Amino acid sequence: NIIFVVRNNDDYPYSNIRFIVNFTDLQSKKKQTDTLNYVLSKPNGEWLGTGFGDTKETLFQYKLNYKFPAKGKYEIGLTQAMRNDNLPGIEDIGVKIETAKP
Repeated sequence: NIIFVVRNNDDYPYSNIRFIVNFTDLQSKKKQTDTLNYVLSKPNGEWLGTGFGDTKETLFQYKLNYKFPAKGKYEIGLTQAMRNDNLPGIEDIGVKIETAKP
């Protein structure tokens, strides 16, 4: 599984976040580009993530039950695709790779 982890606080002015993802197999040079939209809050403004205090952490599935085709090096490039270059309230974004459970 490939999962994106977003940590935001109350200063984030939007209810969603958009990404452009470039997933590249560095051996074969095969590249896949995806445009993603993830919802961070309910319609009433309540954040969907977990955590204490102002910071909330939300996990978003990118590739569920994904199996890498071969051992080797892969690259995940993540670019935010919101209207503003600066996103106040986004504390950090990470990528989590975990073994899929059978």
